Parts: sequence; C-alpha cells; structure tokens
Amino acid sequence: MRSRVLALSAFCGSVTMFILVARAEAEKVPVDQLPKAVIGAVKAKFPDAKLKSAKKDVVEGKTVFEVALNFKDHEYEVRLASDGQIAEIDKTISGRELPDKVARALIAKYPRGTNKNIVEVTHDKSISFEVLLLTGDKRLLDLEVDSDGKVLKETERKEEKKP
Repeated sequence: MRSRVLALSAFCGSVTMFILVARAEAEKVPVDQLPKAVIGAVKAKFPDAKLKSAKKDVVEGKTVFEVALNFKDHEYEVRLASDGQIAEIDKTISGRELPDKVARALIAKYPRGTNKNIVEVTHDKSISFEVLLLTGDKRLLDLEVDSDGKVLKETERKEEKKP
C-alpha cells in the first residue's frame, strides 16, 4: 500500500513539474509576427483594438497564442489556436459590471468582502468569473464563480500576488 502511495505521489509530482515547465516555456512573440489567421481573428472580434503583447506556447502538442489587447476601455487576453480559432476570452471588468445575480451571491457569501480584481471568462458560449476577493477577516481568496453566482472554486492565497 505504501509503495502505491509513493508511486502515485512521484507520478503527481512529475506531472506537476511537467506542467510548470511547459508553462514556463511560453515565448513572447512580437505582435507584428503573429500568424495572419490569429491577427485576422482578433481584429474581426475586436475591431480597432490595440494589440499590446503576445505569447506562443505548445499545449497538448498544439501551438496556442495568447494576445493581450485593449478594446473599448477594457483589457483582454485572447487565447487562440494558430488557425485563428478563439478558445477563450478573458476580460477585466469592474465590480459594477458584474451581473446582478453574481454580485448578490458574492455579497451574501462574503458580506464584508472587497473585489480586488475581476475577470469575465468566456469559453465557448459559457461565461464565468474569476474574482480576487479580500474578505472581511483579511483573507485573500481566488474564486471561480459561474454566471448564476455559484462559487465553483475557492482558493486562499498565502501572500498577495499582483492580479
């Protein structure tokens, strides 16, 4: 039994290390050197956007691009395949822009909480929210909240990281 636990722990550690190394390998790409399909998809979705930066990574054997941009007074990060297919859109929003249902649910669960950062995540056609929240008792929480206001994931940060 103990050998199985050790083997599983070693395997999990290896997988975690692989993921960290894979994430660390994302390379910066000059915006003007992005594939035409990527630029075309971003410009089609966000006309007149100001492209700020880009990264290229390989995930599960496929090349993926992440493009940071400003559009209509919001900051976005768009993840796309090299053929221009958009996989995910992250939009930084203010607390006032949260849907009422989500805002009410967060206030009910964390009555003295303060939103530090909110990102609206669009994946396929579903929308969720990533919220960095400072609780009334000064704990810093990373929350994943669905569009109905249900907290899907709550993780406490040990020290504050810049959002």
